[in-house]
Amino acid sequence: MKSHFLRNTLLAITLFCASVGLALPWGLYYYGLRELSAMPQPSSTLLSQEQQAAQWAQAGFQMPADEVQLNPVSYLFSATGQDAPPAVTSFAWRIASAHLSQQLPQAGVWQKTLSGSALTIWITRHWTQAQIVSTAAQLGTKRP
Repeated sequence: MKSHFLRNTLLAITLFCASVGLALPWGLYYYGLRELSAMPQPSSTLLSQEQQAAQWAQAGFQMPADEVQLNPVSYLFSATGQDAPPAVTSFAWRIASAHLSQQLPQAGVWQKTLSGSALTIWITRHWTQAQIVSTAAQLGTKRP
């Protein structure tokens, strides 16, 4: 009887921790986006494949073949050093940073970090890598 109760208690605690571990990053993501009155728009002019490859090379990366869509959980693991962040993250962060400097110029460090991370995730989920690299190049981003 005791072992059944202990097993159920451990299972409940495990499920609770897993739920919080998944819900917390997504909650912070939506909270970070909540402060923004408008989302950035991708560049209307895309760079050629050669120009994109040059932007990747200038940033110290090879142009990846696959699109990357971050999510709050994967972003949190990459931020804590568990996994290396995808290279496109550096381009998306520059776009998010430039957008936040216009949208939230008076925000504190914590709010800018949270909103910047959320916007970086949002950009990788809603834009193509070509749009991200082209927009970063248009912003004059030389090295993410």
